[in-house]
Amino acid sequence: MLIAWLALLNSGGIDFLLHLVSSVTFLPVTKDMVASSKMGKTVVQAEKSKRFADSPNLEILKQRVERLKDEWTKSVKFNKVSI
Repeated sequence: MLIAWLALLNSGGIDFLLHLVSSVTFLPVTKDMVASSKMGKTVVQAEKSKRFADSPNLEILKQRVERLKDEWTKSVKFNKVSI
């Protein structure tokens, strides 16, 4: 899965990553889903990438990633209680 995400990043750039993060933020997820998505690794690699380091959208990406983490944490906790 990570390889596919990185390939899409290389073809679409930071704008695509911004769109992707925004699109999946409010999905209901479980702990296993979060782990298997490898979203964290993908975002960290993008943030450290020289290609994205000078992007004016990097700060926006970081903010959206924080929101994603918050929402996915809430979702994991909710689904854990619901099961």
